[in-house]
Amino acid sequence: MKKYTIEQFMKNIEFDSVSISKNGERVLFTSDEDGSQNVYLLNLATSEKRKMTQFNETVYINSFVDQNGESFLFSMDEGGNELSHIYIRNTDGTFEDLTPVENSKMTFYKCDSSGNGFYYYSNYRNKRYFDIVHHDIRSGEKRIVYVNDEYDSVMVSDDEKYIAMTKSISDSDKNLFVLDRFSGEINEIFSDREEEIVSFISGFSKTCDKLYFQTDAKGEFLGLFEYDVNTREIKEIYSSEWDVGYQFSLQSVFETHDGKYLIFPVNENASMKIRILDNEKGNLLEFVKIPPLKFYTGIAVSDDANRFAFISSDSASPSDIYVFDIDKLECVRITDSINPEINQEDLVKCEKVCFKSRDGVRIPALLYKPHITGEHKVAAMIFVHGGPGGQCVDEYDSQFQYMLNNGIAILAVNNRGSSGYGKDFFKAAFHKHGEADLNDCVDAMDFLKTLDFIDNSKIGIFGSSYGGYMTLAALAFAPETFKIGIDIYGISNWLRTLSEIPPWWGNAREVLFEKIGNPETEADYLKSISPLFHAERIKVPLMVLQGSNDPRVLKIESDEIVEKVRNKGIPVEYVVFEDEGHGFRKVRNQIEANKKILEFILKYI
Repeated sequence: MKKYTIEQFMKNIEFDSVSISKNGERVLFTSDEDGSQNVYLLNLATSEKRKMTQFNETVYINSFVDQNGESFLFSMDEGGNELSHIYIRNTDGTFEDLTPVENSKMTFYKCDSSGNGFYYYSNYRNKRYFDIVHHDIRSGEKRIVYVNDEYDSVMVSDDEKYIAMTKSISDSDKNLFVLDRFSGEINEIFSDREEEIVSFISGFSKTCDKLYFQTDAKGEFLGLFEYDVNTREIKEIYSSEWDVGYQFSLQSVFETHDGKYLIFPVNENASMKIRILDNEKGNLLEFVKIPPLKFYTGIAVSDDANRFAFISSDSASPSDIYVFDIDKLECVRITDSINPEINQEDLVKCEKVCFKSRDGVRIPALLYKPHITGEHKVAAMIFVHGGPGGQCVDEYDSQFQYMLNNGIAILAVNNRGSSGYGKDFFKAAFHKHGEADLNDCVDAMDFLKTLDFIDNSKIGIFGSSYGGYMTLAALAFAPETFKIGIDIYGISNWLRTLSEIPPWWGNAREVLFEKIGNPETEADYLKSISPLFHAERIKVPLMVLQGSNDPRVLKIESDEIVEKVRNKGIPVEYVVFEDEGHGFRKVRNQIEANKKILEFILKYI
């Protein structure tokens, strides 16, 4: 196996968002091939590609305006502060901020049916919640379609008659409502429920008389349903032993322009599989030409053609963009992201495994085994995902491949509390974070020790965001377990984090109080699970990485844990990126972070 530098791995292009023209002949997408995510236009007929933006910030494509791709809508924040605005590229190549309001978050929702305007979410009026606003591109006129002072997410039908709304009671109980704007009548879909139900809205039909949504009302997993706004009947469209969609995605169900097909992903054992339903016949399309990759994101459907674009990868295949023609059942890859300097056979595919936690619960995980010759034993790192409630999935990760290429095994754990494995598993860590889920991560080490290629004396733990918290928790509450810990913008003090949740999270604040703990009434409990207040127990080398502009996990969280552990004389390495937020988006920063992470692992493990 050939050794590669992190620079070579980062030359694999990463695609982040995609849009397809009405006629399905052009695609706009964002790519980091120049160092940060910018917009490119691809003509599918000629394969001509043009770069359309040149920003140092991360750009997300929203939609075509001019169907030739000369004018389009995109979103961008400043330095990762998450206060995104919506911009337009005009046909003359100039750019304009269409939502120039300071200290407010604007999120693109969808284009209107006329094609002359679009809807977006705005917290300008109320920082906790998002109104639906319509913007007429030609006149510049803005009008609030729905004033929201209560609901988590809201969607509007194309005729603006109906508003669908969800409201969280807890992370396992989300109510679903439909408002008739003309009559003022509000109907709760599951008003007679006797147990907790989670529902997510995914949008109205093109005919505006049906609402598509996902719910676990019928079992452990999220099924796809429709609600008839006239008859108030609920119809099950699709269900299986896996979730339809992904819990952290705003929209998971897509309808073609003629209403003939529904496109939706199914989260099947950490792999996202695309399903296409013939809405008239009620059957799934059978097709084999779609690439055998494991994870799909960013689905975008054309307005006039039965085509959709999407981004796909798997653990050993960097992301690429594909266009699927439903009528022809043909799928074409339109990008080639892998760095030609890298032999794809040198990349590592994950293996899906399960191990038993101490109380007998089976814990799913993804095992990455480096290419090993002979009986050589290797060091290993346990990876913990973000969230809480996230999921490790079978998608490409340059950081993982760089570590694997340097002979380090990885076990990515889906501890209890992870999404994708049913509602009971998801709820199993409620108000037990840093306890039940931490036990799973500690028991993951015992599983690693049963593998004959692992050096049992060289096992560490790392993760970002909530996974960073779990890393700190492991070092503080199970101090004899791991050799090292790498905390990537993780929480050290739940009291502060929960008290300073960004205002635009709305009801998520109360949901997290219920899920983690209430800082106003459970301060002692939150201190008991906060690593900062137990830092004296940390005994092994620690690395911390942080973005200065992070609005979710404030930099002081990392500053304080670093200071406390250093004062004990424990080796601590601290890396801060001044131009990043919650997640490192710029290629140069990703390169520096991964270099330092590997150096730290090799130095102390």
